[in-house]
Amino acid sequence: IEQRVGMFGARATGVRLNEGGLLRADAVVVNADPMYAYEALVPQQYRDGRLMKRMERLEPSCSGFVVLLGVRGDYPELAHHNVFFSHNYRAEFDYIFNRHEPAPDPTIYVACTSKSDPTQAPPGHLNMFVLVNAPALSPEIYWPARRDLYRNHIISRLEAFGLQDLRERIVFERTITPLDFEEKYHAWRGSIYGLSSNSRSTAFLRPPNRAPGISNLFFVGGSVHPGGGIPLVLLSARLVARLVK
Repeated sequence: IEQRVGMFGARATGVRLNEGGLLRADAVVVNADPMYAYEALVPQQYRDGRLMKRMERLEPSCSGFVVLLGVRGDYPELAHHNVFFSHNYRAEFDYIFNRHEPAPDPTIYVACTSKSDPTQAPPGHLNMFVLVNAPALSPEIYWPARRDLYRNHIISRLEAFGLQDLRERIVFERTITPLDFEEKYHAWRGSIYGLSSNSRSTAFLRPPNRAPGISNLFFVGGSVHPGGGIPLVLLSARLVARLVK
């Protein structure tokens, strides 16, 4: 982000493009994670050092392990939204937040949008978005070595829940790990909700929507105020729109 210093402090004047050139703007709205944005987009002399140090001391939210499946045939027992619950929620989150390990008995969310809109999958097939909670990135786990093992474990858990012969009926799949969330979407340590909401003060510690010290640089999305999840992200967008206006 190109900036200049005027009598009232720093001011963003536009965005430098990877392919070259500068896109000038009266205001810049960033929907990337602030930790990534400050490190990769904002010149060092204008970074909010206090915010970055504070964030490094805080705990990120959980990440996600996603398996996208195209499946031959149908499972009539599945609806658009499905949740297969862990037998022990407390143990599941102990693995994720204390051991920093994928849970052996995770809660599994499965969305089949083709149940509501048949055009979402070819005739005679079903699409399945499979999501389980996963720990944020840490030295304890190396996802390139664990990805396929955990994918196989999740498929086995779904078969045990009653989706018979699932692995034999898969005709397309793609797996997304916490490392992918960090590398492709620049999520802080792969977290998908920003800061972990495990205390009453967390909401007040989230990065603000207006960048400190830069008058017309704004942040929006689940990693800033007021928090993660679609309703709060929409509120974030409305707040930023009002600030820009």
